[in-house]
Amino acid sequence: MRTTQRSRRNHGAAKDCGWMSEREGFMKVNGLAKDFIIVGENIHTTRVVLRNGKRVTTSEAGAEAVVYTCSDGTTQHLVIPEEIKRSQDYEEGRVKHVKIAVNAAMSDREPEASEGLEYLRSLVRRQEKNRRRLSGLERRRDLVAPR
Repeated sequence: MRTTQRSRRNHGAAKDCGWMSEREGFMKVNGLAKDFIIVGENIHTTRVVLRNGKRVTTSEAGAEAVVYTCSDGTTQHLVIPEEIKRSQDYEEGRVKHVKIAVNAAMSDREPEASEGLEYLRSLVRRQEKNRRRLSGLERRRDLVAPR
């Protein structure tokens, strides 16, 4: 979708209309007790992992979960909630892992809220790492491109 000057102006005006304010990658939505964190365009709640794939496993507690690596290098598990297990996506073999993490991070339940936020952070780190790796390949295109 092409962004016009008019739509950019209107989008900017919405930020000042009293329902949200911004500060360093965070957004505050009026009436919501928590900050809304802007994480990036490639991290969205429709992303899926396959139930029979390597990222869905059983946690130490015996719960079905999405496995990931924390910033300190430890392996953690984002537990798949029962309401997700009742969804059509889940029954068809797909797990909307980002949706699970966002819902957990926005909840007031601990340790689920912290776990959801850490999972989102791990996705951002992974995306940044891949971007750096790919940008390095782009700079060395002459070494990897077929001639």
